[in-house]
Amino acid sequence: MLPFELILCGGTAFDSAVTVALNNNIPASYKLTDANDGDQMFDFFKQYKNVWFILSGHQTHGSTQVAVGRRIDRGTNGNIILQIYANYENHYGGGDGYLRSMTFHPSTNTVDVTTYSPYLAQYLMDADDQFTIPMNESAIIPTGGEGTIAGRIKDASSCSVLSGATVAWQGGSTTTDKYGNYVLKNVTPGTWQVQVKAVGYQTSTLNVQVDDGLASSSKQFLTVGVDAAPPPPPTGTPLPPCGYNCTTPLISPALLPSM
Repeated sequence: MLPFELILCGGTAFDSAVTVALNNNIPASYKLTDANDGDQMFDFFKQYKNVWFILSGHQTHGSTQVAVGRRIDRGTNGNIILQIYANYENHYGGGDGYLRSMTFHPSTNTVDVTTYSPYLAQYLMDADDQFTIPMNESAIIPTGGEGTIAGRIKDASSCSVLSGATVAWQGGSTTTDKYGNYVLKNVTPGTWQVQVKAVGYQTSTLNVQVDDGLASSSKQFLTVGVDAAPPPPPTGTPLPPCGYNCTTPLISPALLPSM
């Protein structure tokens, strides 16, 4: 699959709400009502068990910087989906002609990824631009490991990111950074409730599936307000500790004075 933009720099999952708030470069911002954003496209692609690679680009980084990333996700049918992202337009000379090349080796069940510029006649040799991908799931994801839950917390109405929010699961908690990002590490595989609290917002809870060695994405939108207060105690005549139908005396008859 070769979509427009599906993951961001460093392998973060694409988030149309945050992207439009930060730089307004998603299809919807150009009034393309029949177009899909990156996160919507992944939700579509992940339904198909024969999808193995998703290659994307377009998202930029800083001036003169290359923008690369990769991540591993699990599809709806349990299949592994490898996402690889590369964009060089902000590099010197509008990209210096750098191209990504993928060489498949059926005999070793691996894929070599390299980045080469025919204009400069040189390769980029760093680990983000030259690497080998094993095509065997057991080599990609060791069994019996722990996963992570990562995501971003935002305001539901403005889509602005929320820093300092508390994100917790049964085994621990963390707080979001100034960009609204968080990571929960060493999460046991399974389905867990992830709860988010922030001052001035209602608490949000979402169930997240965590797999061995994978980073699960969980982005949540918080609504301004306060959590509902617990119901007040009933008014009227207080009930005895045993309720309406007492069968056991509150005081032992042996302790009552004789009449």
